[in-house]
Amino acid sequence: MTIKWTGFPAAVDLTDSDILVGLDGGTINGRFNGSSILLVAQNLSDVNDKTTAFDNLSPNTTKGDFTWFDGTNNARLPIGTANQILSVGASSTITWIENPALLRANNLSDLISVPSALTNLGLDSNSNVTFGTTTSTSFISTGTNVYSADNTLTAHSGGGQGSALALTKSINQVKTVAAPGDSIKLPAATLGQMIIVINADDTNATDCFPDTNDIIDDLLPNSAFSIASNKAVIFVCAVPGTWNSILSA
Repeated sequence: MTIKWTGFPAAVDLTDSDILVGLDGGTINGRFNGSSILLVAQNLSDVNDKTTAFDNLSPNTTKGDFTWFDGTNNARLPIGTANQILSVGASSTITWIENPALLRANNLSDLISVPSALTNLGLDSNSNVTFGTTTSTSFISTGTNVYSADNTLTAHSGGGQGSALALTKSINQVKTVAAPGDSIKLPAATLGQMIIVINADDTNATDCFPDTNDIIDDLLPNSAFSIASNKAVIFVCAVPGTWNSILSA
């Protein structure tokens, strides 16, 4: 198509990508070639197809790329590598970083399976885990019960605190007390801990000692608490270093 208008020196051949505009308040007319404006920027002429239009403008080239504003332009952030995570760096830049160990602690990704997660961490249901200066005993079970238990214990023959059988579970059933005063020993009394001790022997009482320098109720440090036959005691710690006993009926 050829068009000529007042004020333009010669007729102009128009193509299908040209548009006409009025300039200077309409007193001067002019023409823009469509290839120089946003409507056809990198083939953005088909504005009815939003996906195609955006893809033609996008700087992304690889599956997993991101588009982000770098303060000047919309830029491409290439895909990271396996296990990396996005992080905000200096000057508000977006970057990939290695996944902190805490977030994927030695393949602790399967949180649905507690035994698998513990195995991946190199632990079992009764492991002691140290956080700084604090040691905590795990009470997680591989079954439906959230407490650990042992029902086959034998009290130390001859008694005494030093060689007493150390209790490592949250529920401890002493099946055998060969003689009165045979001994067992509680773990260190840490705040919030609870230990259940059952003397299942039909005849003899067992001496239950605290850990070194700990206290049970109002007894002297390192003194034994006697648990009669066929009785259970719950020991709770509300003050570090001290166990309080709750007797069964």
